Amino acid sequence: MFKIAKQMRKERKDILGSKYLKDENGILKVKEEKVMERWRSYFSCLLNKTNEYQLEEEDKVEGPIWGVTEQIVEQALKSMKVGKAPGPSGITSDLIKAAGVTGVKGLFQVCESVEQESEVPEQQAKSYTMPVYNGKGDFLIVDKHRGKRLLEQHIKVYEKTLEKRLRDIVKIDEKQFGFQSIKSTLDAIFVLRQLKEKIWSKEERTFACLC
Repeated sequence: MFKIAKQMRKERKDILGSKYLKDENGILKVKEEKVMERWRSYFSCLLNKTNEYQLEEEDKVEGPIWGVTEQIVEQALKSMKVGKAPGPSGITSDLIKAAGVTGVKGLFQVCESVEQESEVPEQQAKSYTMPVYNGKGDFLIVDKHRGKRLLEQHIKVYEKTLEKRLRDIVKIDEKQFGFQSIKSTLDAIFVLRQLKEKIWSKEERTFACLC
């Protein structure tokens, strides 16, 4: 039983990065500096693509959003999951929680600084990008990997404080499946498939509008 469980866990484990890669011409690269350069160029191109389509700005209907408080920061910190990978500093949410009031005050200072200066501090802006194999195709091709960004926990807490304040302003309709913790895309897909099967069983035409 333990042998089977161990094998199942091994098969489901994410594969991070690769010691060898193929370049744009399909030539295998084995030297570490060449492999790192290939990853760097791939993610630099992927994450810096510009979209020519521009949306017209709409008039503001609410705002400005009120400032962050220590109470909001404390609530955001409590909602952080434990055991998550840290950013470049190595500081996890577990360590910040263990710091108690001191940790909350330190986070509050970071969040307040971001709002006042409209800029993330240089030390907090750093992050790691980990390539994770998607399990399909040639493992040596960079396109078969997705990038997993490891941010600093301070920035994650600030994102949660911003989300909390925005949710108090913006009311999401109950029919909306996105941006809600109690619903997911899988629920929407299930409803759509059930509707399609029931209508098709009666040999009727189906029209779907997704927004």
